[in-house]
Amino acid sequence: MRLLPLLFLLLGGALASPTPLRFDQFYSRVTIRGPEFSPLARALDGQEVALEGYVAPGEEGEPPQLLVLTAQPLQECPYCMEAADWPNAVEGMWQHVLVELPAGVPLPAPQSRVRVVGRLVLGNRPAPLPNVATPLHLLAQSVTSLP
Repeated sequence: MRLLPLLFLLLGGALASPTPLRFDQFYSRVTIRGPEFSPLARALDGQEVALEGYVAPGEEGEPPQLLVLTAQPLQECPYCMEAADWPNAVEGMWQHVLVELPAGVPLPAPQSRVRVVGRLVLGNRPAPLPNVATPLHLLAQSVTSLP
């Protein structure tokens, strides 16, 4: 009987669903040093989240296990565009997330709308792409196509 509460606690953690997150919830404000992560984003750092967005077209030779998820569909690779060509919602490249896919998960078609579930990682870290630095990473566990 003493193990029953522990069992419920363990099962509750295992059955917990990912926290839904939107692109407009990553940052609280922009300073001269750049955008600051919101309290919600900081609290979810390292946690499982679900994020919906659009698959940005990739660069030639980009590793097949990487994709860039954006708030709006883009016509070309975001790292290939001039800042002036970015839609307002992604201006300055702050409204995208670099998603690292697990082995065996196929890369979704560019401009497709998807839901990604995975662990949120904040802060610049070495990306598997040369010359790419982004403060938002999602280590995906699953990618689901949306209508």
